[in-house]
This record gives sequence, C-alpha cells and structure tokens, in this order.
Amino acid sequence: MSGLTDLERQLLTRMEAIAGQLPSLPDTALDEPLREFFGLLQQVGDFARVPSARLLEQAAQRSDYPTTQVRLYHASARLEIPPPTPAVRPEPWEFAPGMRVRVKREFTDFDGQVIPAGSVLTFRSGSYFPYDGGHTWQFDGRTVRLAEIADQEDIIENRSGA
Repeated sequence: MSGLTDLERQLLTRMEAIAGQLPSLPDTALDEPLREFFGLLQQVGDFARVPSARLLEQAAQRSDYPTTQVRLYHASARLEIPPPTPAVRPEPWEFAPGMRVRVKREFTDFDGQVIPAGSVLTFRSGSYFPYDGGHTWQFDGRTVRLAEIADQEDIIENRSGA
C-alpha cells in the first residue's frame, strides 16, 4: 500500500472491514454493505478494482450462505471487467470521414465565416497547406478554413476544446 494517500488508506481499510463482514450476512442483508463498498471504491479509484474483486471473492469463499456466495462472486466478476474507456477527443488533424464534431465555442474561420457554438458538423475531408499553416476542412454543407498565420493555432490545435 505504499504510494497511497492517507485518505486512500482509510477508504481501503474500511473496504476491507466491510468485506470481512460480508461472509456472515445472508444475501437479503448485502445491499447496504455492498453499496457502501462500491461507493468507497469509486472514491479510491480504478487502481483498486482488482484488489477489491479479490476481497469480494475471498468473502464469498468464507460464506456459509450459498446465495451470498453467488452474489459476492458476481460482484467480484463485475469488478474484473475493465471500466469503459473515456471518450477520446481527437485532434483536428485526426478527423476521419463521417466523424461528427460539435463546436463548443464560437469562432471565426480564415474567410471570416462565423461558426456558432453548438453547431454539429459531419467531417468529409481535410487538407493542409504548409506555406501558411492552413487547414481546409470539408464538412457536410460547409467548408472551414483556418490558418496559423491568422493566429488561429488555438482552434487548429483544439487547445480550448473547441
């Protein structure tokens, strides 16, 4: 448990205490302790998923209640499935045909065209012109041009999550 904060240690200790009580409980009394266990796990973070799964598995092995064993094994198995990967926000030069892009912040492109916040654009193709650091992006019904020479790097590089 080295490298953990004091709070993480406290949360993990509480999880171990809950897991220690689970084998003696009938399945009808598991809801609240499991809710607390999973709530603590959420606070601790994903690094504790596998050790938490082991705690639940060991609790299931020690239980004399068959239905408690089943519920604890199921809860343990659920923790071993990796959590969903957070959505990756691609860089504008990584746009692929068919990708839908929502504009978070209004901006004006190189041609003076205002692209309003909330617009949803479907990407078709893009090109880059190294001479002026220019990007031309074709979307359904709209062409957007940006250029580094026009001080539009923040938009091109998506620095503000635009």
